[in-house]
Amino acid sequence: MAETRKSLSRRAILGGVVGGGAIVTAAAKSGLTDSVTGSFSRGFSSPYFSLELADHKAWGGQVGNTLTVQDGPTLRIASVETFVRYGETDGLIRSRAFLVNLEAVTSGRIVGNTIHRVTHPTAGAFDLFLVTSPTHPTFAQAVFN
Repeated sequence: MAETRKSLSRRAILGGVVGGGAIVTAAAKSGLTDSVTGSFSRGFSSPYFSLELADHKAWGGQVGNTLTVQDGPTLRIASVETFVRYGETDGLIRSRAFLVNLEAVTSGRIVGNTIHRVTHPTAGAFDLFLVTSPTHPTFAQAVFN
């Protein structure tokens, strides 16, 4: 009896690559990738991740996302600015102080220099101290140290 070998031919590999490319292209055109990637990222969001305790790198990854202020506007995270590094960091939550610049994308009033309850689409709700200025009513900052 002849021995059969299990191996892939070049033709089978090429067909798999071309077929896979066609499937990905069709999914991209149909908008299926948005729902798949959204499901994927939601599946890997940790319930233990908190922006309230996050460092400047984690907040930097949130630029472009929004926070909804309780009884107020929706704020887009515009940028993150870091301050000079601390000398000794023992006992501190963060190794570097930073501020988060926020821009209002919907109308609503933000009372400045007070703690607001905000909600992030994936990180949930937390308290955030917002600093505002009467001369810039659609701009707020959150300072972390």
